[in-house]
Amino acid sequence: MGAAGGALAGQFRFHDKPNFTGTTLEENWCGEEVALKLTALQDPAIFDPPDSVYLQRKVLGTSRAALNIVCPGVRKITFSGWYKGELYYAGAAAAEDDWQLVGIYAKP
Repeated sequence: MGAAGGALAGQFRFHDKPNFTGTTLEENWCGEEVALKLTALQDPAIFDPPDSVYLQRKVLGTSRAALNIVCPGVRKITFSGWYKGELYYAGAAAAEDDWQLVGIYAKP
């Protein structure tokens, strides 16, 4: 993760999911709510269950760990999954719900 407040705060890859890259944090992201943009590189199927649930849990764990250090006031993380400029997937997790994932959907 990069510096707080940067337009492009961080990108990462999972070795077991080579079709997926990154997270882009929006401008002024260090607040109570953080929006993460996930991108499929070759195939949007990574956003279909069961991969979508696995992917979001892994991203959630990684993001929470990093954000807890640089931006401890985060109370909600939202996710959007994109492929070739189209939204395929969205979800969120909040501290008030014990970080349970909610609102997951995928393009039919």
